[in-house]
Amino acid sequence: MDKNRVVLLIPSLNPDEKLINLIKDLKQEEFNNILVVNDGSKKECLHFFDIIKDEYNCHVFTHFKNLGKGRALKNAFNYILSNFQDFDTVITLDSDGQHKVEDVVKLAEKFENVEANSLGLGCRKFGKKDVPFRSKFGNIFTRMLLKVLCGISVSDTQTGLRAFTKETMKEFMDVPGERFEYEMNMILATKNKDIKIVECPIQTIYIEENKSSHFNPIKDSFKIISRLFLVFFKYTIASILSFLIDIGFFALFVAVTKSWVGANVYIILSTVLARIISSTFNFVVNKNTVFKQKERSPKFFIMYFALVIFNMVLSAVLVDVFVKYCAFAEIWAKVLVDGVLFILSFILQRDVIFRSSKKKSKKKMKNEQQISLISENQQKDDVNVEIGRE
Repeated sequence: MDKNRVVLLIPSLNPDEKLINLIKDLKQEEFNNILVVNDGSKKECLHFFDIIKDEYNCHVFTHFKNLGKGRALKNAFNYILSNFQDFDTVITLDSDGQHKVEDVVKLAEKFENVEANSLGLGCRKFGKKDVPFRSKFGNIFTRMLLKVLCGISVSDTQTGLRAFTKETMKEFMDVPGERFEYEMNMILATKNKDIKIVECPIQTIYIEENKSSHFNPIKDSFKIISRLFLVFFKYTIASILSFLIDIGFFALFVAVTKSWVGANVYIILSTVLARIISSTFNFVVNKNTVFKQKERSPKFFIMYFALVIFNMVLSAVLVDVFVKYCAFAEIWAKVLVDGVLFILSFILQRDVIFRSSKKKSKKKMKNEQQISLISENQQKDDVNVEIGRE
């Protein structure tokens, strides 16, 4: 591993001697590219940034006022992409000494040959007795919600030790979130952006039960949890609107066709026409708003309507089975079956139908960048030749 091709990014608010010790240890491990973000620290803490800048040759990026960890990371990503040239990986870590240098090295080594669209997570274990309750409960709870609501499995949802390629930094810069919720939003974004999560086991360290953390257990936890429920909430609202559209158009078509179509036909005709309109509406909303699939391909339309037809047939069959063999009333059988299909449809749309696929290796991305650079240089040479001829 070439440590000169790794940039370490450390967001910091009101640091103490732990920041100096961390920088000293990182420098001893020959990490030379270190960027520290001063996110609006108090005046009495500013001398720590002067020390790491003057004595340890660190880059220091300063916010005049505290803007939050999310904004600090996004501004730093932009700064790195604009000012650092020869690097492959960016690793973020906390400034309070909770991440050991050997774990930084371990994550950097594991991330060396990953796919270009990858996010590395340094994952802690929460079964230890010395883990603070709020950290243990918060991780277990958000881990469970992340799996159930979003279909994403990670061991540590709140780790600050993360690794990024150039590609993933660019992808995450437009992800919403200004404070601690941004780190969860990045994990959520891996689904739509088809970013692979690479986990790396690290030590579990809490200094003074994590008292130095600026994480607000109530305010920041609410922001994180609300983001987890957001996709399912939007899916539910879209389904309710589609149901209302279906009922409205069904009533309209019944009123229009009842007088000139046979009694055995107008209900079927009205049902089919209304379902086509409501399903088309639901497809457009789910694709663009709920699951935010920006690719344009007929495959999404085909798979979605195959699911619609499959759900209608399966619903009819299962309701009939429950009524005939389980003595269910028709309405309760319908509610039970369609309720289960509603959840299954959400999972299939999230994980299969509207999932994108744009994987590219880190090596391939680097080769493409070199080819692009060669092409640009060739164009410059061609221009120079033409000027010489004139």
